[in-house]
Amino acid sequence: MRFLLFAAVAFVVAYTQSPLGFSNQNQYLLHAEALRPGSQLAEDWLAQTSDPTPLFTAWVAFTRFEIPSLSIFASYAAIMLLYVVSLASILDSTVGLPARRSGQLALLALLLLTHAAIWRWLSVQAFGVDYPWYFQCGVAGQYILGAGFQPSVFGVLLVASLAAFLKNRTVLAVACAVGACAMHFTYLLPATLLGLGYLVATARIGGRKPALRLFGLAVLGLAPIVAWNAIRFQPTDAATFAEAQRLLAEVRIPHHASVGRWFDPLAQLQIAWIVLAIVLVRRSPLAVVLFAALVGSAILTAMAYLSGWHLLALLFPWRISAVLVPVATAVVFGKLSMFLERRAAKLSLIIAIPIFVASLTFGAWHLFDTVGYNMNQASEQGLYEYLNRTRTRGNVYLIPTRIPALSDRRGNISTTFTPPPRPTNRSLIPVDLQRFRLAGGVPIYIDFKAIPYADFEVLEWHRRVVQVQEWYTAAKWGEALPEMRRAGITHVVVSADKPIEDPDFEREYEDANFLLYRLSPRE
Repeated sequence: MRFLLFAAVAFVVAYTQSPLGFSNQNQYLLHAEALRPGSQLAEDWLAQTSDPTPLFTAWVAFTRFEIPSLSIFASYAAIMLLYVVSLASILDSTVGLPARRSGQLALLALLLLTHAAIWRWLSVQAFGVDYPWYFQCGVAGQYILGAGFQPSVFGVLLVASLAAFLKNRTVLAVACAVGACAMHFTYLLPATLLGLGYLVATARIGGRKPALRLFGLAVLGLAPIVAWNAIRFQPTDAATFAEAQRLLAEVRIPHHASVGRWFDPLAQLQIAWIVLAIVLVRRSPLAVVLFAALVGSAILTAMAYLSGWHLLALLFPWRISAVLVPVATAVVFGKLSMFLERRAAKLSLIIAIPIFVASLTFGAWHLFDTVGYNMNQASEQGLYEYLNRTRTRGNVYLIPTRIPALSDRRGNISTTFTPPPRPTNRSLIPVDLQRFRLAGGVPIYIDFKAIPYADFEVLEWHRRVVQVQEWYTAAKWGEALPEMRRAGITHVVVSADKPIEDPDFEREYEDANFLLYRLSPRE
């Protein structure tokens, strides 16, 4: 137990966390920040849309300390601790855990090789690709442990659910699965597929009655969550709902929702990795659960691909892979560490100790000097400092926004430790000014990355994005001025090389990278 706790803490340090306001955090932390007394973000349009993760918002708002980042980092550290403990419990129930220190260190070293920041960063430096990422993430860019604290990290509760089920703690297993769905509703289908595996395994071992009790317990737990989301996000009408689903699946997240875009050789290898783990534990209930979930996912994925049904694609039948892949990694590495413990104890120590030390050292260094998680911080910092000094209620800022062009590239990539995409790279979502809301503490008109989920709000989001893209492309600011005033926009941000030459736009701030203009008041 002592070594497990030590290993879990070491994992948290070595894995690292992104600085506050990285990537998806800019969307999910917005609703919580808007609830803070005196926050101007309550005036932001997106903050006023239907919150898809209200329990996550409540968690962030309730745990908020004087230093906001402290509660975020502490919450994610707790989630990572649960991840390690759950994987260890799964191994203990199936292949076993190494009894000697050499085997334990070998297992920890193998997990760090596929999770710790240093090896992912080195992979990017050497090959331009974050290869270790593929041992912990699922297909289609789905994952449970990401760069920082966001609703998706509560997918760890599904790993904990699996661990509880293998320990015959059925009620806890169902409670964890329900908890994952309550925190992030997109875990409904992964939880259902895991539940299918639980039912098959329970029926094989205990018969029909225990399986029916398990089914009833799951329905009782999930029904209120399904009902709440169905009511909260019910279709406005058939046409609006269909168009909103299309926009999400084809415009905003095709890398997550289109099978043809993510099903590449690396995804196929990840599936083979899951199959290998199933073979290694073929005589255990874990194999039954993993196999049932994998087959169920494969059937639904084929249906989504063949039918082109956007709603099914947005339920992400393949998201269960975000649970299956790390579990498979733990199983394979558990088997390998047991072998090393028996056959090459000294060699495993010689290899494991440097891996452990390097992982921990790099992780500790990250606390003082962030490596990776690139956000163009230096170029944007001056603008954000100015906004924090001068923000006033009623201001709404327009920032450069566009719809990225779809590339022909297939597959799932991790950009956590890669440089920010260049402005000329139109195939990736631009990272420039993603943090504008949180870092500046001011409302914006719209951006591309942060999105609502109610159907009529999705259509409004898309209308705004297209409108802003047209404004910046044409750069005819005088002609756009009446429309911008009607939209409530008070300020415009442009790059330093594209100044606005119009008397109705007063330059308020400038640096080497950005210019900020205030719209003249109405006449």
